[in-house]
Amino acid sequence: MIFSWNRQSAPPRRRIRYGLRTLLIAVAAAAVGLWLLFDPERVREERRAAALVSRVRGSLLHDCQLKDGRFSSDGHPDAPMWLQRLVGPDYFRSIVHIDVSADPAAADALFVGGTLGTAEPASVPLRDDDLAALAALKHLKYLDLSRTTITDAGLRQLKRLARLRHLRLVGTAVTDAGVQDFQHAVPGCTIDR
Repeated sequence: MIFSWNRQSAPPRRRIRYGLRTLLIAVAAAAVGLWLLFDPERVREERRAAALVSRVRGSLLHDCQLKDGRFSSDGHPDAPMWLQRLVGPDYFRSIVHIDVSADPAAADALFVGGTLGTAEPASVPLRDDDLAALAALKHLKYLDLSRTTITDAGLRQLKRLARLRHLRLVGTAVTDAGVQDFQHAVPGCTIDR
């Protein structure tokens, strides 16, 4: 018996071809995906809030600096260094703790055994309209506004902070009605007065 190999019986190889239109659509989809991933608006808002905290000589912490509820000085964003250098570390971390109080002891109250750095009395007082910058921080969990000049009007701006878990208002002009209104809007938040 003689076997012969017939080239025509093998299925033809398909060549993958892409047109210019397909290539442009793929590039546009990748660009939109990266834009959504890096969220430049969130980064812009966090930089604005960080500038405000710096202006009033407060302190802030990012999520990568907290490990199990304690301050960690070696916390770095979980992203490759080459990518952090390319787009910046702000795209890989979120502000979760802000202390703008004029009370140096308040900064150490939350983190026992860690060094957070104490806030000196504010060089520029924090006003109600300044809180709009802090209200844009979607990941904020702790906020200390003790001994600042904020009132109920400023507290109303913070109602968008759905993830806020602790708010200190010691020595402020915020009334009981303002606290109740805020507590109704953000029920999971503990408020110290």
